[in-house]
Amino acid sequence: MPDRTENIKNNLEVQIKKLYRNCNEKSFETRARYRDATMRFCDFLAENYSMQKFANIKEKHLIAYVEKLKESKISPSTVLSDLSGIRFFHRLSGEKFALPDNKTFRLEKRQVGKVDRGWSDKEVSSAIRLAGEMERPDVALSIKTAHTFGTRIEEVCKMRVGQVLKAVQYGELYIKGKGGHERYVDVRNLEQTALIGKIISIIKARKLQPNDYIISQNKKYGVERQIKSIQNWLSNHRYKFIDSDRTKIVKQGYKPKSNRLTFHGLRYSFEQQFEKKLESDENPHMLKKVSAQLGHYRIAITKIYSDKK
Repeated sequence: MPDRTENIKNNLEVQIKKLYRNCNEKSFETRARYRDATMRFCDFLAENYSMQKFANIKEKHLIAYVEKLKESKISPSTVLSDLSGIRFFHRLSGEKFALPDNKTFRLEKRQVGKVDRGWSDKEVSSAIRLAGEMERPDVALSIKTAHTFGTRIEEVCKMRVGQVLKAVQYGELYIKGKGGHERYVDVRNLEQTALIGKIISIIKARKLQPNDYIISQNKKYGVERQIKSIQNWLSNHRYKFIDSDRTKIVKQGYKPKSNRLTFHGLRYSFEQQFEKKLESDENPHMLKKVSAQLGHYRIAITKIYSDKK
């Protein structure tokens, strides 16, 4: 990236970071997601326009960016989420020009629950192996934890030593999730027990204290930086482990696979693993149990994660 472009990018990012620090609106997770989406937009602005003030963005800038996202095969739901983030910080910046509404972009309607976003076992193992080869144990551990316990990326990065120690003691992993909702995920199978044991080994080797984060740095913005680092790694390298045929093979009675992997898709895989184990179980309360393990508490939302039609 040329020096001038890099300077523009840094200048825009400084503006967004200042707005982020001084804002208390919405939840921590939402603000962080909006910030990351807006930072990506700043990269685009720096590379394509001589934009000095974020408050000066216009309709043409947003239209060009959305077209780029559509060409990159980004899902409509992700595009809409990014637009929400950009508008959020545009408002905070003291906007000078009105931005177009979503109808302008002619996005496809959201296909909620119509495609399977889950990772295959092969994709999970290949991603973990690649992360290990690249000396990114934090990425490998985050993927393994999300796949095994159904955690969100924020929940993995905010996980502390004390939570894991209590999981060993009580057989349940405590998680404080989205919107401050608390839940407990059972440590019930060999994979979960083995992962807890591996994390305990890491804790001992690094001599971590109960209040320390497991993969994030124990300093200001340590969690936010860790989240962004994992997301960037996944964005840059997922083509190396994604199954090239994932969208081509559709089993009868099952949903088609999405054409890209996201960290959130690991929660889909967790639900599907749970669902397969429950197929022979006629207990009507078990689906509610799966929902609670994911932190949904609504069966209708959990059903979206299923790979079955």
